Amino acid sequence: MRYFILILFGLIILAGCTETSTNKSEELPKSTVNPTAADVLNENSNADIFQFNNLVYAKGSRLAWMQGEDYQKAEQIGVITKKTSNSSEFGNGTATKLPAGTKIFNTTKEHRKVLIAENDGEKDFYIALIEG
Repeated sequence: MRYFILILFGLIILAGCTETSTNKSEELPKSTVNPTAADVLNENSNADIFQFNNLVYAKGSRLAWMQGEDYQKAEQIGVITKKTSNSSEFGNGTATKLPAGTKIFNTTKEHRKVLIAENDGEKDFYIALIEG
């Protein structure tokens, strides 16, 4: 009888220490999704971004991981077709600051998602906003 009570007491303690969750969404892994223009503009309405091949690119200076790398302009891969700060009008070829007609170039470095925007002889680096 004494062992029965000890076992019963042990089971009660174990049952009380387990975590139960009624919210099924907590149990599912969260997927990683790249930010949209709307996400970026909701955080910073003055962001300098454009969208190309369904990725949003943000203007950036030479970041730490870019130091020592020689990013050169390669082939032209696109052009900005529209300028707007309205996120609902955003699509491929749309920018918030770059004027229509700005040329978009690949770089000679393929391991990073860096593009170069060139307008009136000025070149700026844009970095893809990728989650994960």
